[in-house]
Amino acid sequence: ESTPQEVEALFELAKPLTRARAAVPAMKRRAPVELERQILRLLVAHPIFAIELDEAALAAISWSAPDGGIMLRQLVSTAAELKEQASFASLVEILRNQGADFDELIAEIAAQSESDATLARLELAGAVRQTTMKMLKSEQDQLAAAGLVDEAAKARYREIMMQIER
Repeated sequence: ESTPQEVEALFELAKPLTRARAAVPAMKRRAPVELERQILRLLVAHPIFAIELDEAALAAISWSAPDGGIMLRQLVSTAAELKEQASFASLVEILRNQGADFDELIAEIAAQSESDATLARLELAGAVRQTTMKMLKSEQDQLAAAGLVDEAAKARYREIMMQIER
C-alpha cells in the first residue's frame, strides 16, 4: 500500500490533492462485465474522458451495467471534481480512499504501459456506440414483441430504426 506522498512523488503531481472524500457505503456489487469493464478501464486510465461523456452515453452504459451504473456514476463524479487535475494518479488516490471497488482495474492499468490518448478516445467512442446500439436493439425488440399496438409505439420503433441506421 503506497502512501499519498509516495504516489505524489512517483507521478510528480504538481498540485497534490489533500481533501479526502468519504468512502462510498460498502455493498455487494456485481463486477462490471464486457463493454462496461472496457469503458471503466478507459475512464480510469484517462479520467478527462469521463468529464466528456454526455447524459445519453451515461444512460446507455448504465443500462448495460450489472450494478445499474453505480460504479460508472461514482467514477464520473469523482473525475468531474478533479477538473484540470484529472490524471490517472490523482484519480487513483481518491478512488482508493473511497473503497476497493476499482482496485482490480487500477492494478491492471498500472501494470500496462501508458496508452495513447487518441486511440483510447476512439476505443471509448466505439464501446459507447456498441452499448447504445445494444440498448436500442433491446427496446426495438420489446416494442416488436408487444405488437406495435398504437401510433406512439410505431413512431418510437421507426425512431429507433433511424438511430440504428446512423
